[in-house]
Amino acid sequence: MRKLLLLALVPLALAIAAPATAATPVLITSGGFDPVQITVGAGDTVTWTNTDSIKRQVVVVAKPYLGVETRTPVLTESDGAWSMNVRPRIRTEYHAEWGQTMSSQSPVVYVRPGVALRVLNAKTGSFTTKVTALRSYKGKFVTLQRLSGNAWIKVKRVRLGTGSAARFTARLPRSARVRVLVPTAPGYLQGYSRTALVRR
Repeated sequence: MRKLLLLALVPLALAIAAPATAATPVLITSGGFDPVQITVGAGDTVTWTNTDSIKRQVVVVAKPYLGVETRTPVLTESDGAWSMNVRPRIRTEYHAEWGQTMSSQSPVVYVRPGVALRVLNAKTGSFTTKVTALRSYKGKFVTLQRLSGNAWIKVKRVRLGTGSAARFTARLPRSARVRVLVPTAPGYLQGYSRTALVRR
């Protein structure tokens, strides 16, 4: 376990962001975590793989933001290697235990909420948006943005209602690339939808 615990001392930050894609690997090597920081889509799987030399029982402890701690036993291969998939839905800290020994620093997975933007009618500038997260975004404001050159500019602030969703209209040029930006919230990083091309 010596190798595992030494490597677990290196902090790891992962940002989870829409849209979902294939599993993203994080390797635990002699130099630490590789890569140290990555960004993946909301709902994606992050696979942690450790290469060790001794077979043993490892317990991975997950502590979600304001949530209930979970403990997952991982039995290593005969050569000590192990792999585990995680799909955190809110900011989560992890650490590994073996017997009475525990990693002293907790790798953290930072999560972005899922954000959907749908164009209902391009001619009238009618849209719907919805934020998906463990915690409700009802009553919070999101921002419709338009791409201008290389910068995103504010078009309209929209207040979310029941189901963390809203229907709204916005005045736009004849052709515009738009997205919805969601501000940071407890347990979540800033999030944003896919870019939509609107032509009238």
